[in-house]
Amino acid sequence: MSAGRRYTQAVVATKYMLPLIALGLLSTLVFLARSQPEGEPLRFVDQTIEDLAKTQRLGTPRYSAVTDDGGELSITAEILVPDTARDHVTLGETMAATLAMPDGVFYDMTADHGELDEPAMRSTLRDNVVVVSSDGAVLRTDALRLRNDRSYLETLAPVQIDGPNWWITSDRMEIFTDPKDEMQTRTVFTGDVRLLYTP
Repeated sequence: MSAGRRYTQAVVATKYMLPLIALGLLSTLVFLARSQPEGEPLRFVDQTIEDLAKTQRLGTPRYSAVTDDGGELSITAEILVPDTARDHVTLGETMAATLAMPDGVFYDMTADHGELDEPAMRSTLRDNVVVVSSDGAVLRTDALRLRNDRSYLETLAPVQIDGPNWWITSDRMEIFTDPKDEMQTRTVFTGDVRLLYTP
């Protein structure tokens, strides 16, 4: 038999043998996979699961919503972690938020800490809260609350506001959309209000 013919027969044999070998390997893999008990739980140490639950977190998350009156709310955080004591409440660090009112006025906010309370439809910023409005005013307070469903914010602690040529301090402040005209933003100060205006 010539070398060329032997080569041809070897090529033909290889064409048939390789698929058969592959089929045999595949059948072995399927058999081994089926031999494993179905529904067997994953094996983790209980303590590991508890640690994962306690340290569950989201990095640089973003929450956005359109309020019922046509405003826009956006909240970001460096870290968000679930509150283990309250369901559907998330705690955040290095928070930032932007509230755009329906009339075009917007407020940029930052705070060291905060929380998002889904059942109550509100978010709270705490510790070193600074708010800068689109008209150049700078607001400082220790705690501030936002509504997730309405264009609304209120301070939960005394507030100080520095404007372009005025200065205000108050025990509490609310900013909201006028119920009679959604294109009008209202600001209400209550408590011990002090105003200094420089013409």
